[in-house]
Amino acid sequence: MIEKEIDQYVINKIYGYQVIVTNGRAANQEFQVLVEIPEGSIPVKTLDYTKSHTLSLASHMTKTIDTFFYFPMAAKRTVKPCNVSKNGKVLALGKEYEFDVHEKRVFKDLETLNAVLS
Repeated sequence: MIEKEIDQYVINKIYGYQVIVTNGRAANQEFQVLVEIPEGSIPVKTLDYTKSHTLSLASHMTKTIDTFFYFPMAAKRTVKPCNVSKNGKVLALGKEYEFDVHEKRVFKDLETLNAVLS
């Protein structure tokens, strides 16, 4: 999987994120993980806009959940945080944030080679 921090979103391009859950205890545990694609986006590789996953993890085991989506229109969007719970109690909660989706990539800084190539 390609890891790249996204500095801006454009329409009709596929994006994804990965939720990583680790059982740091010596005993087996079962977690519920709720993931949701950003508001106004369309799911890719699935029909689910929101999905709950049940993960059974052995001691010190890690599992990942990959989610993919794209934006059909430019607009200001919000992404709701994913969360991890056990027995109905939330153990971890991501941070909600807003961002803009553009018709095409907006170049702000072309002073460095990395900015030109991104």
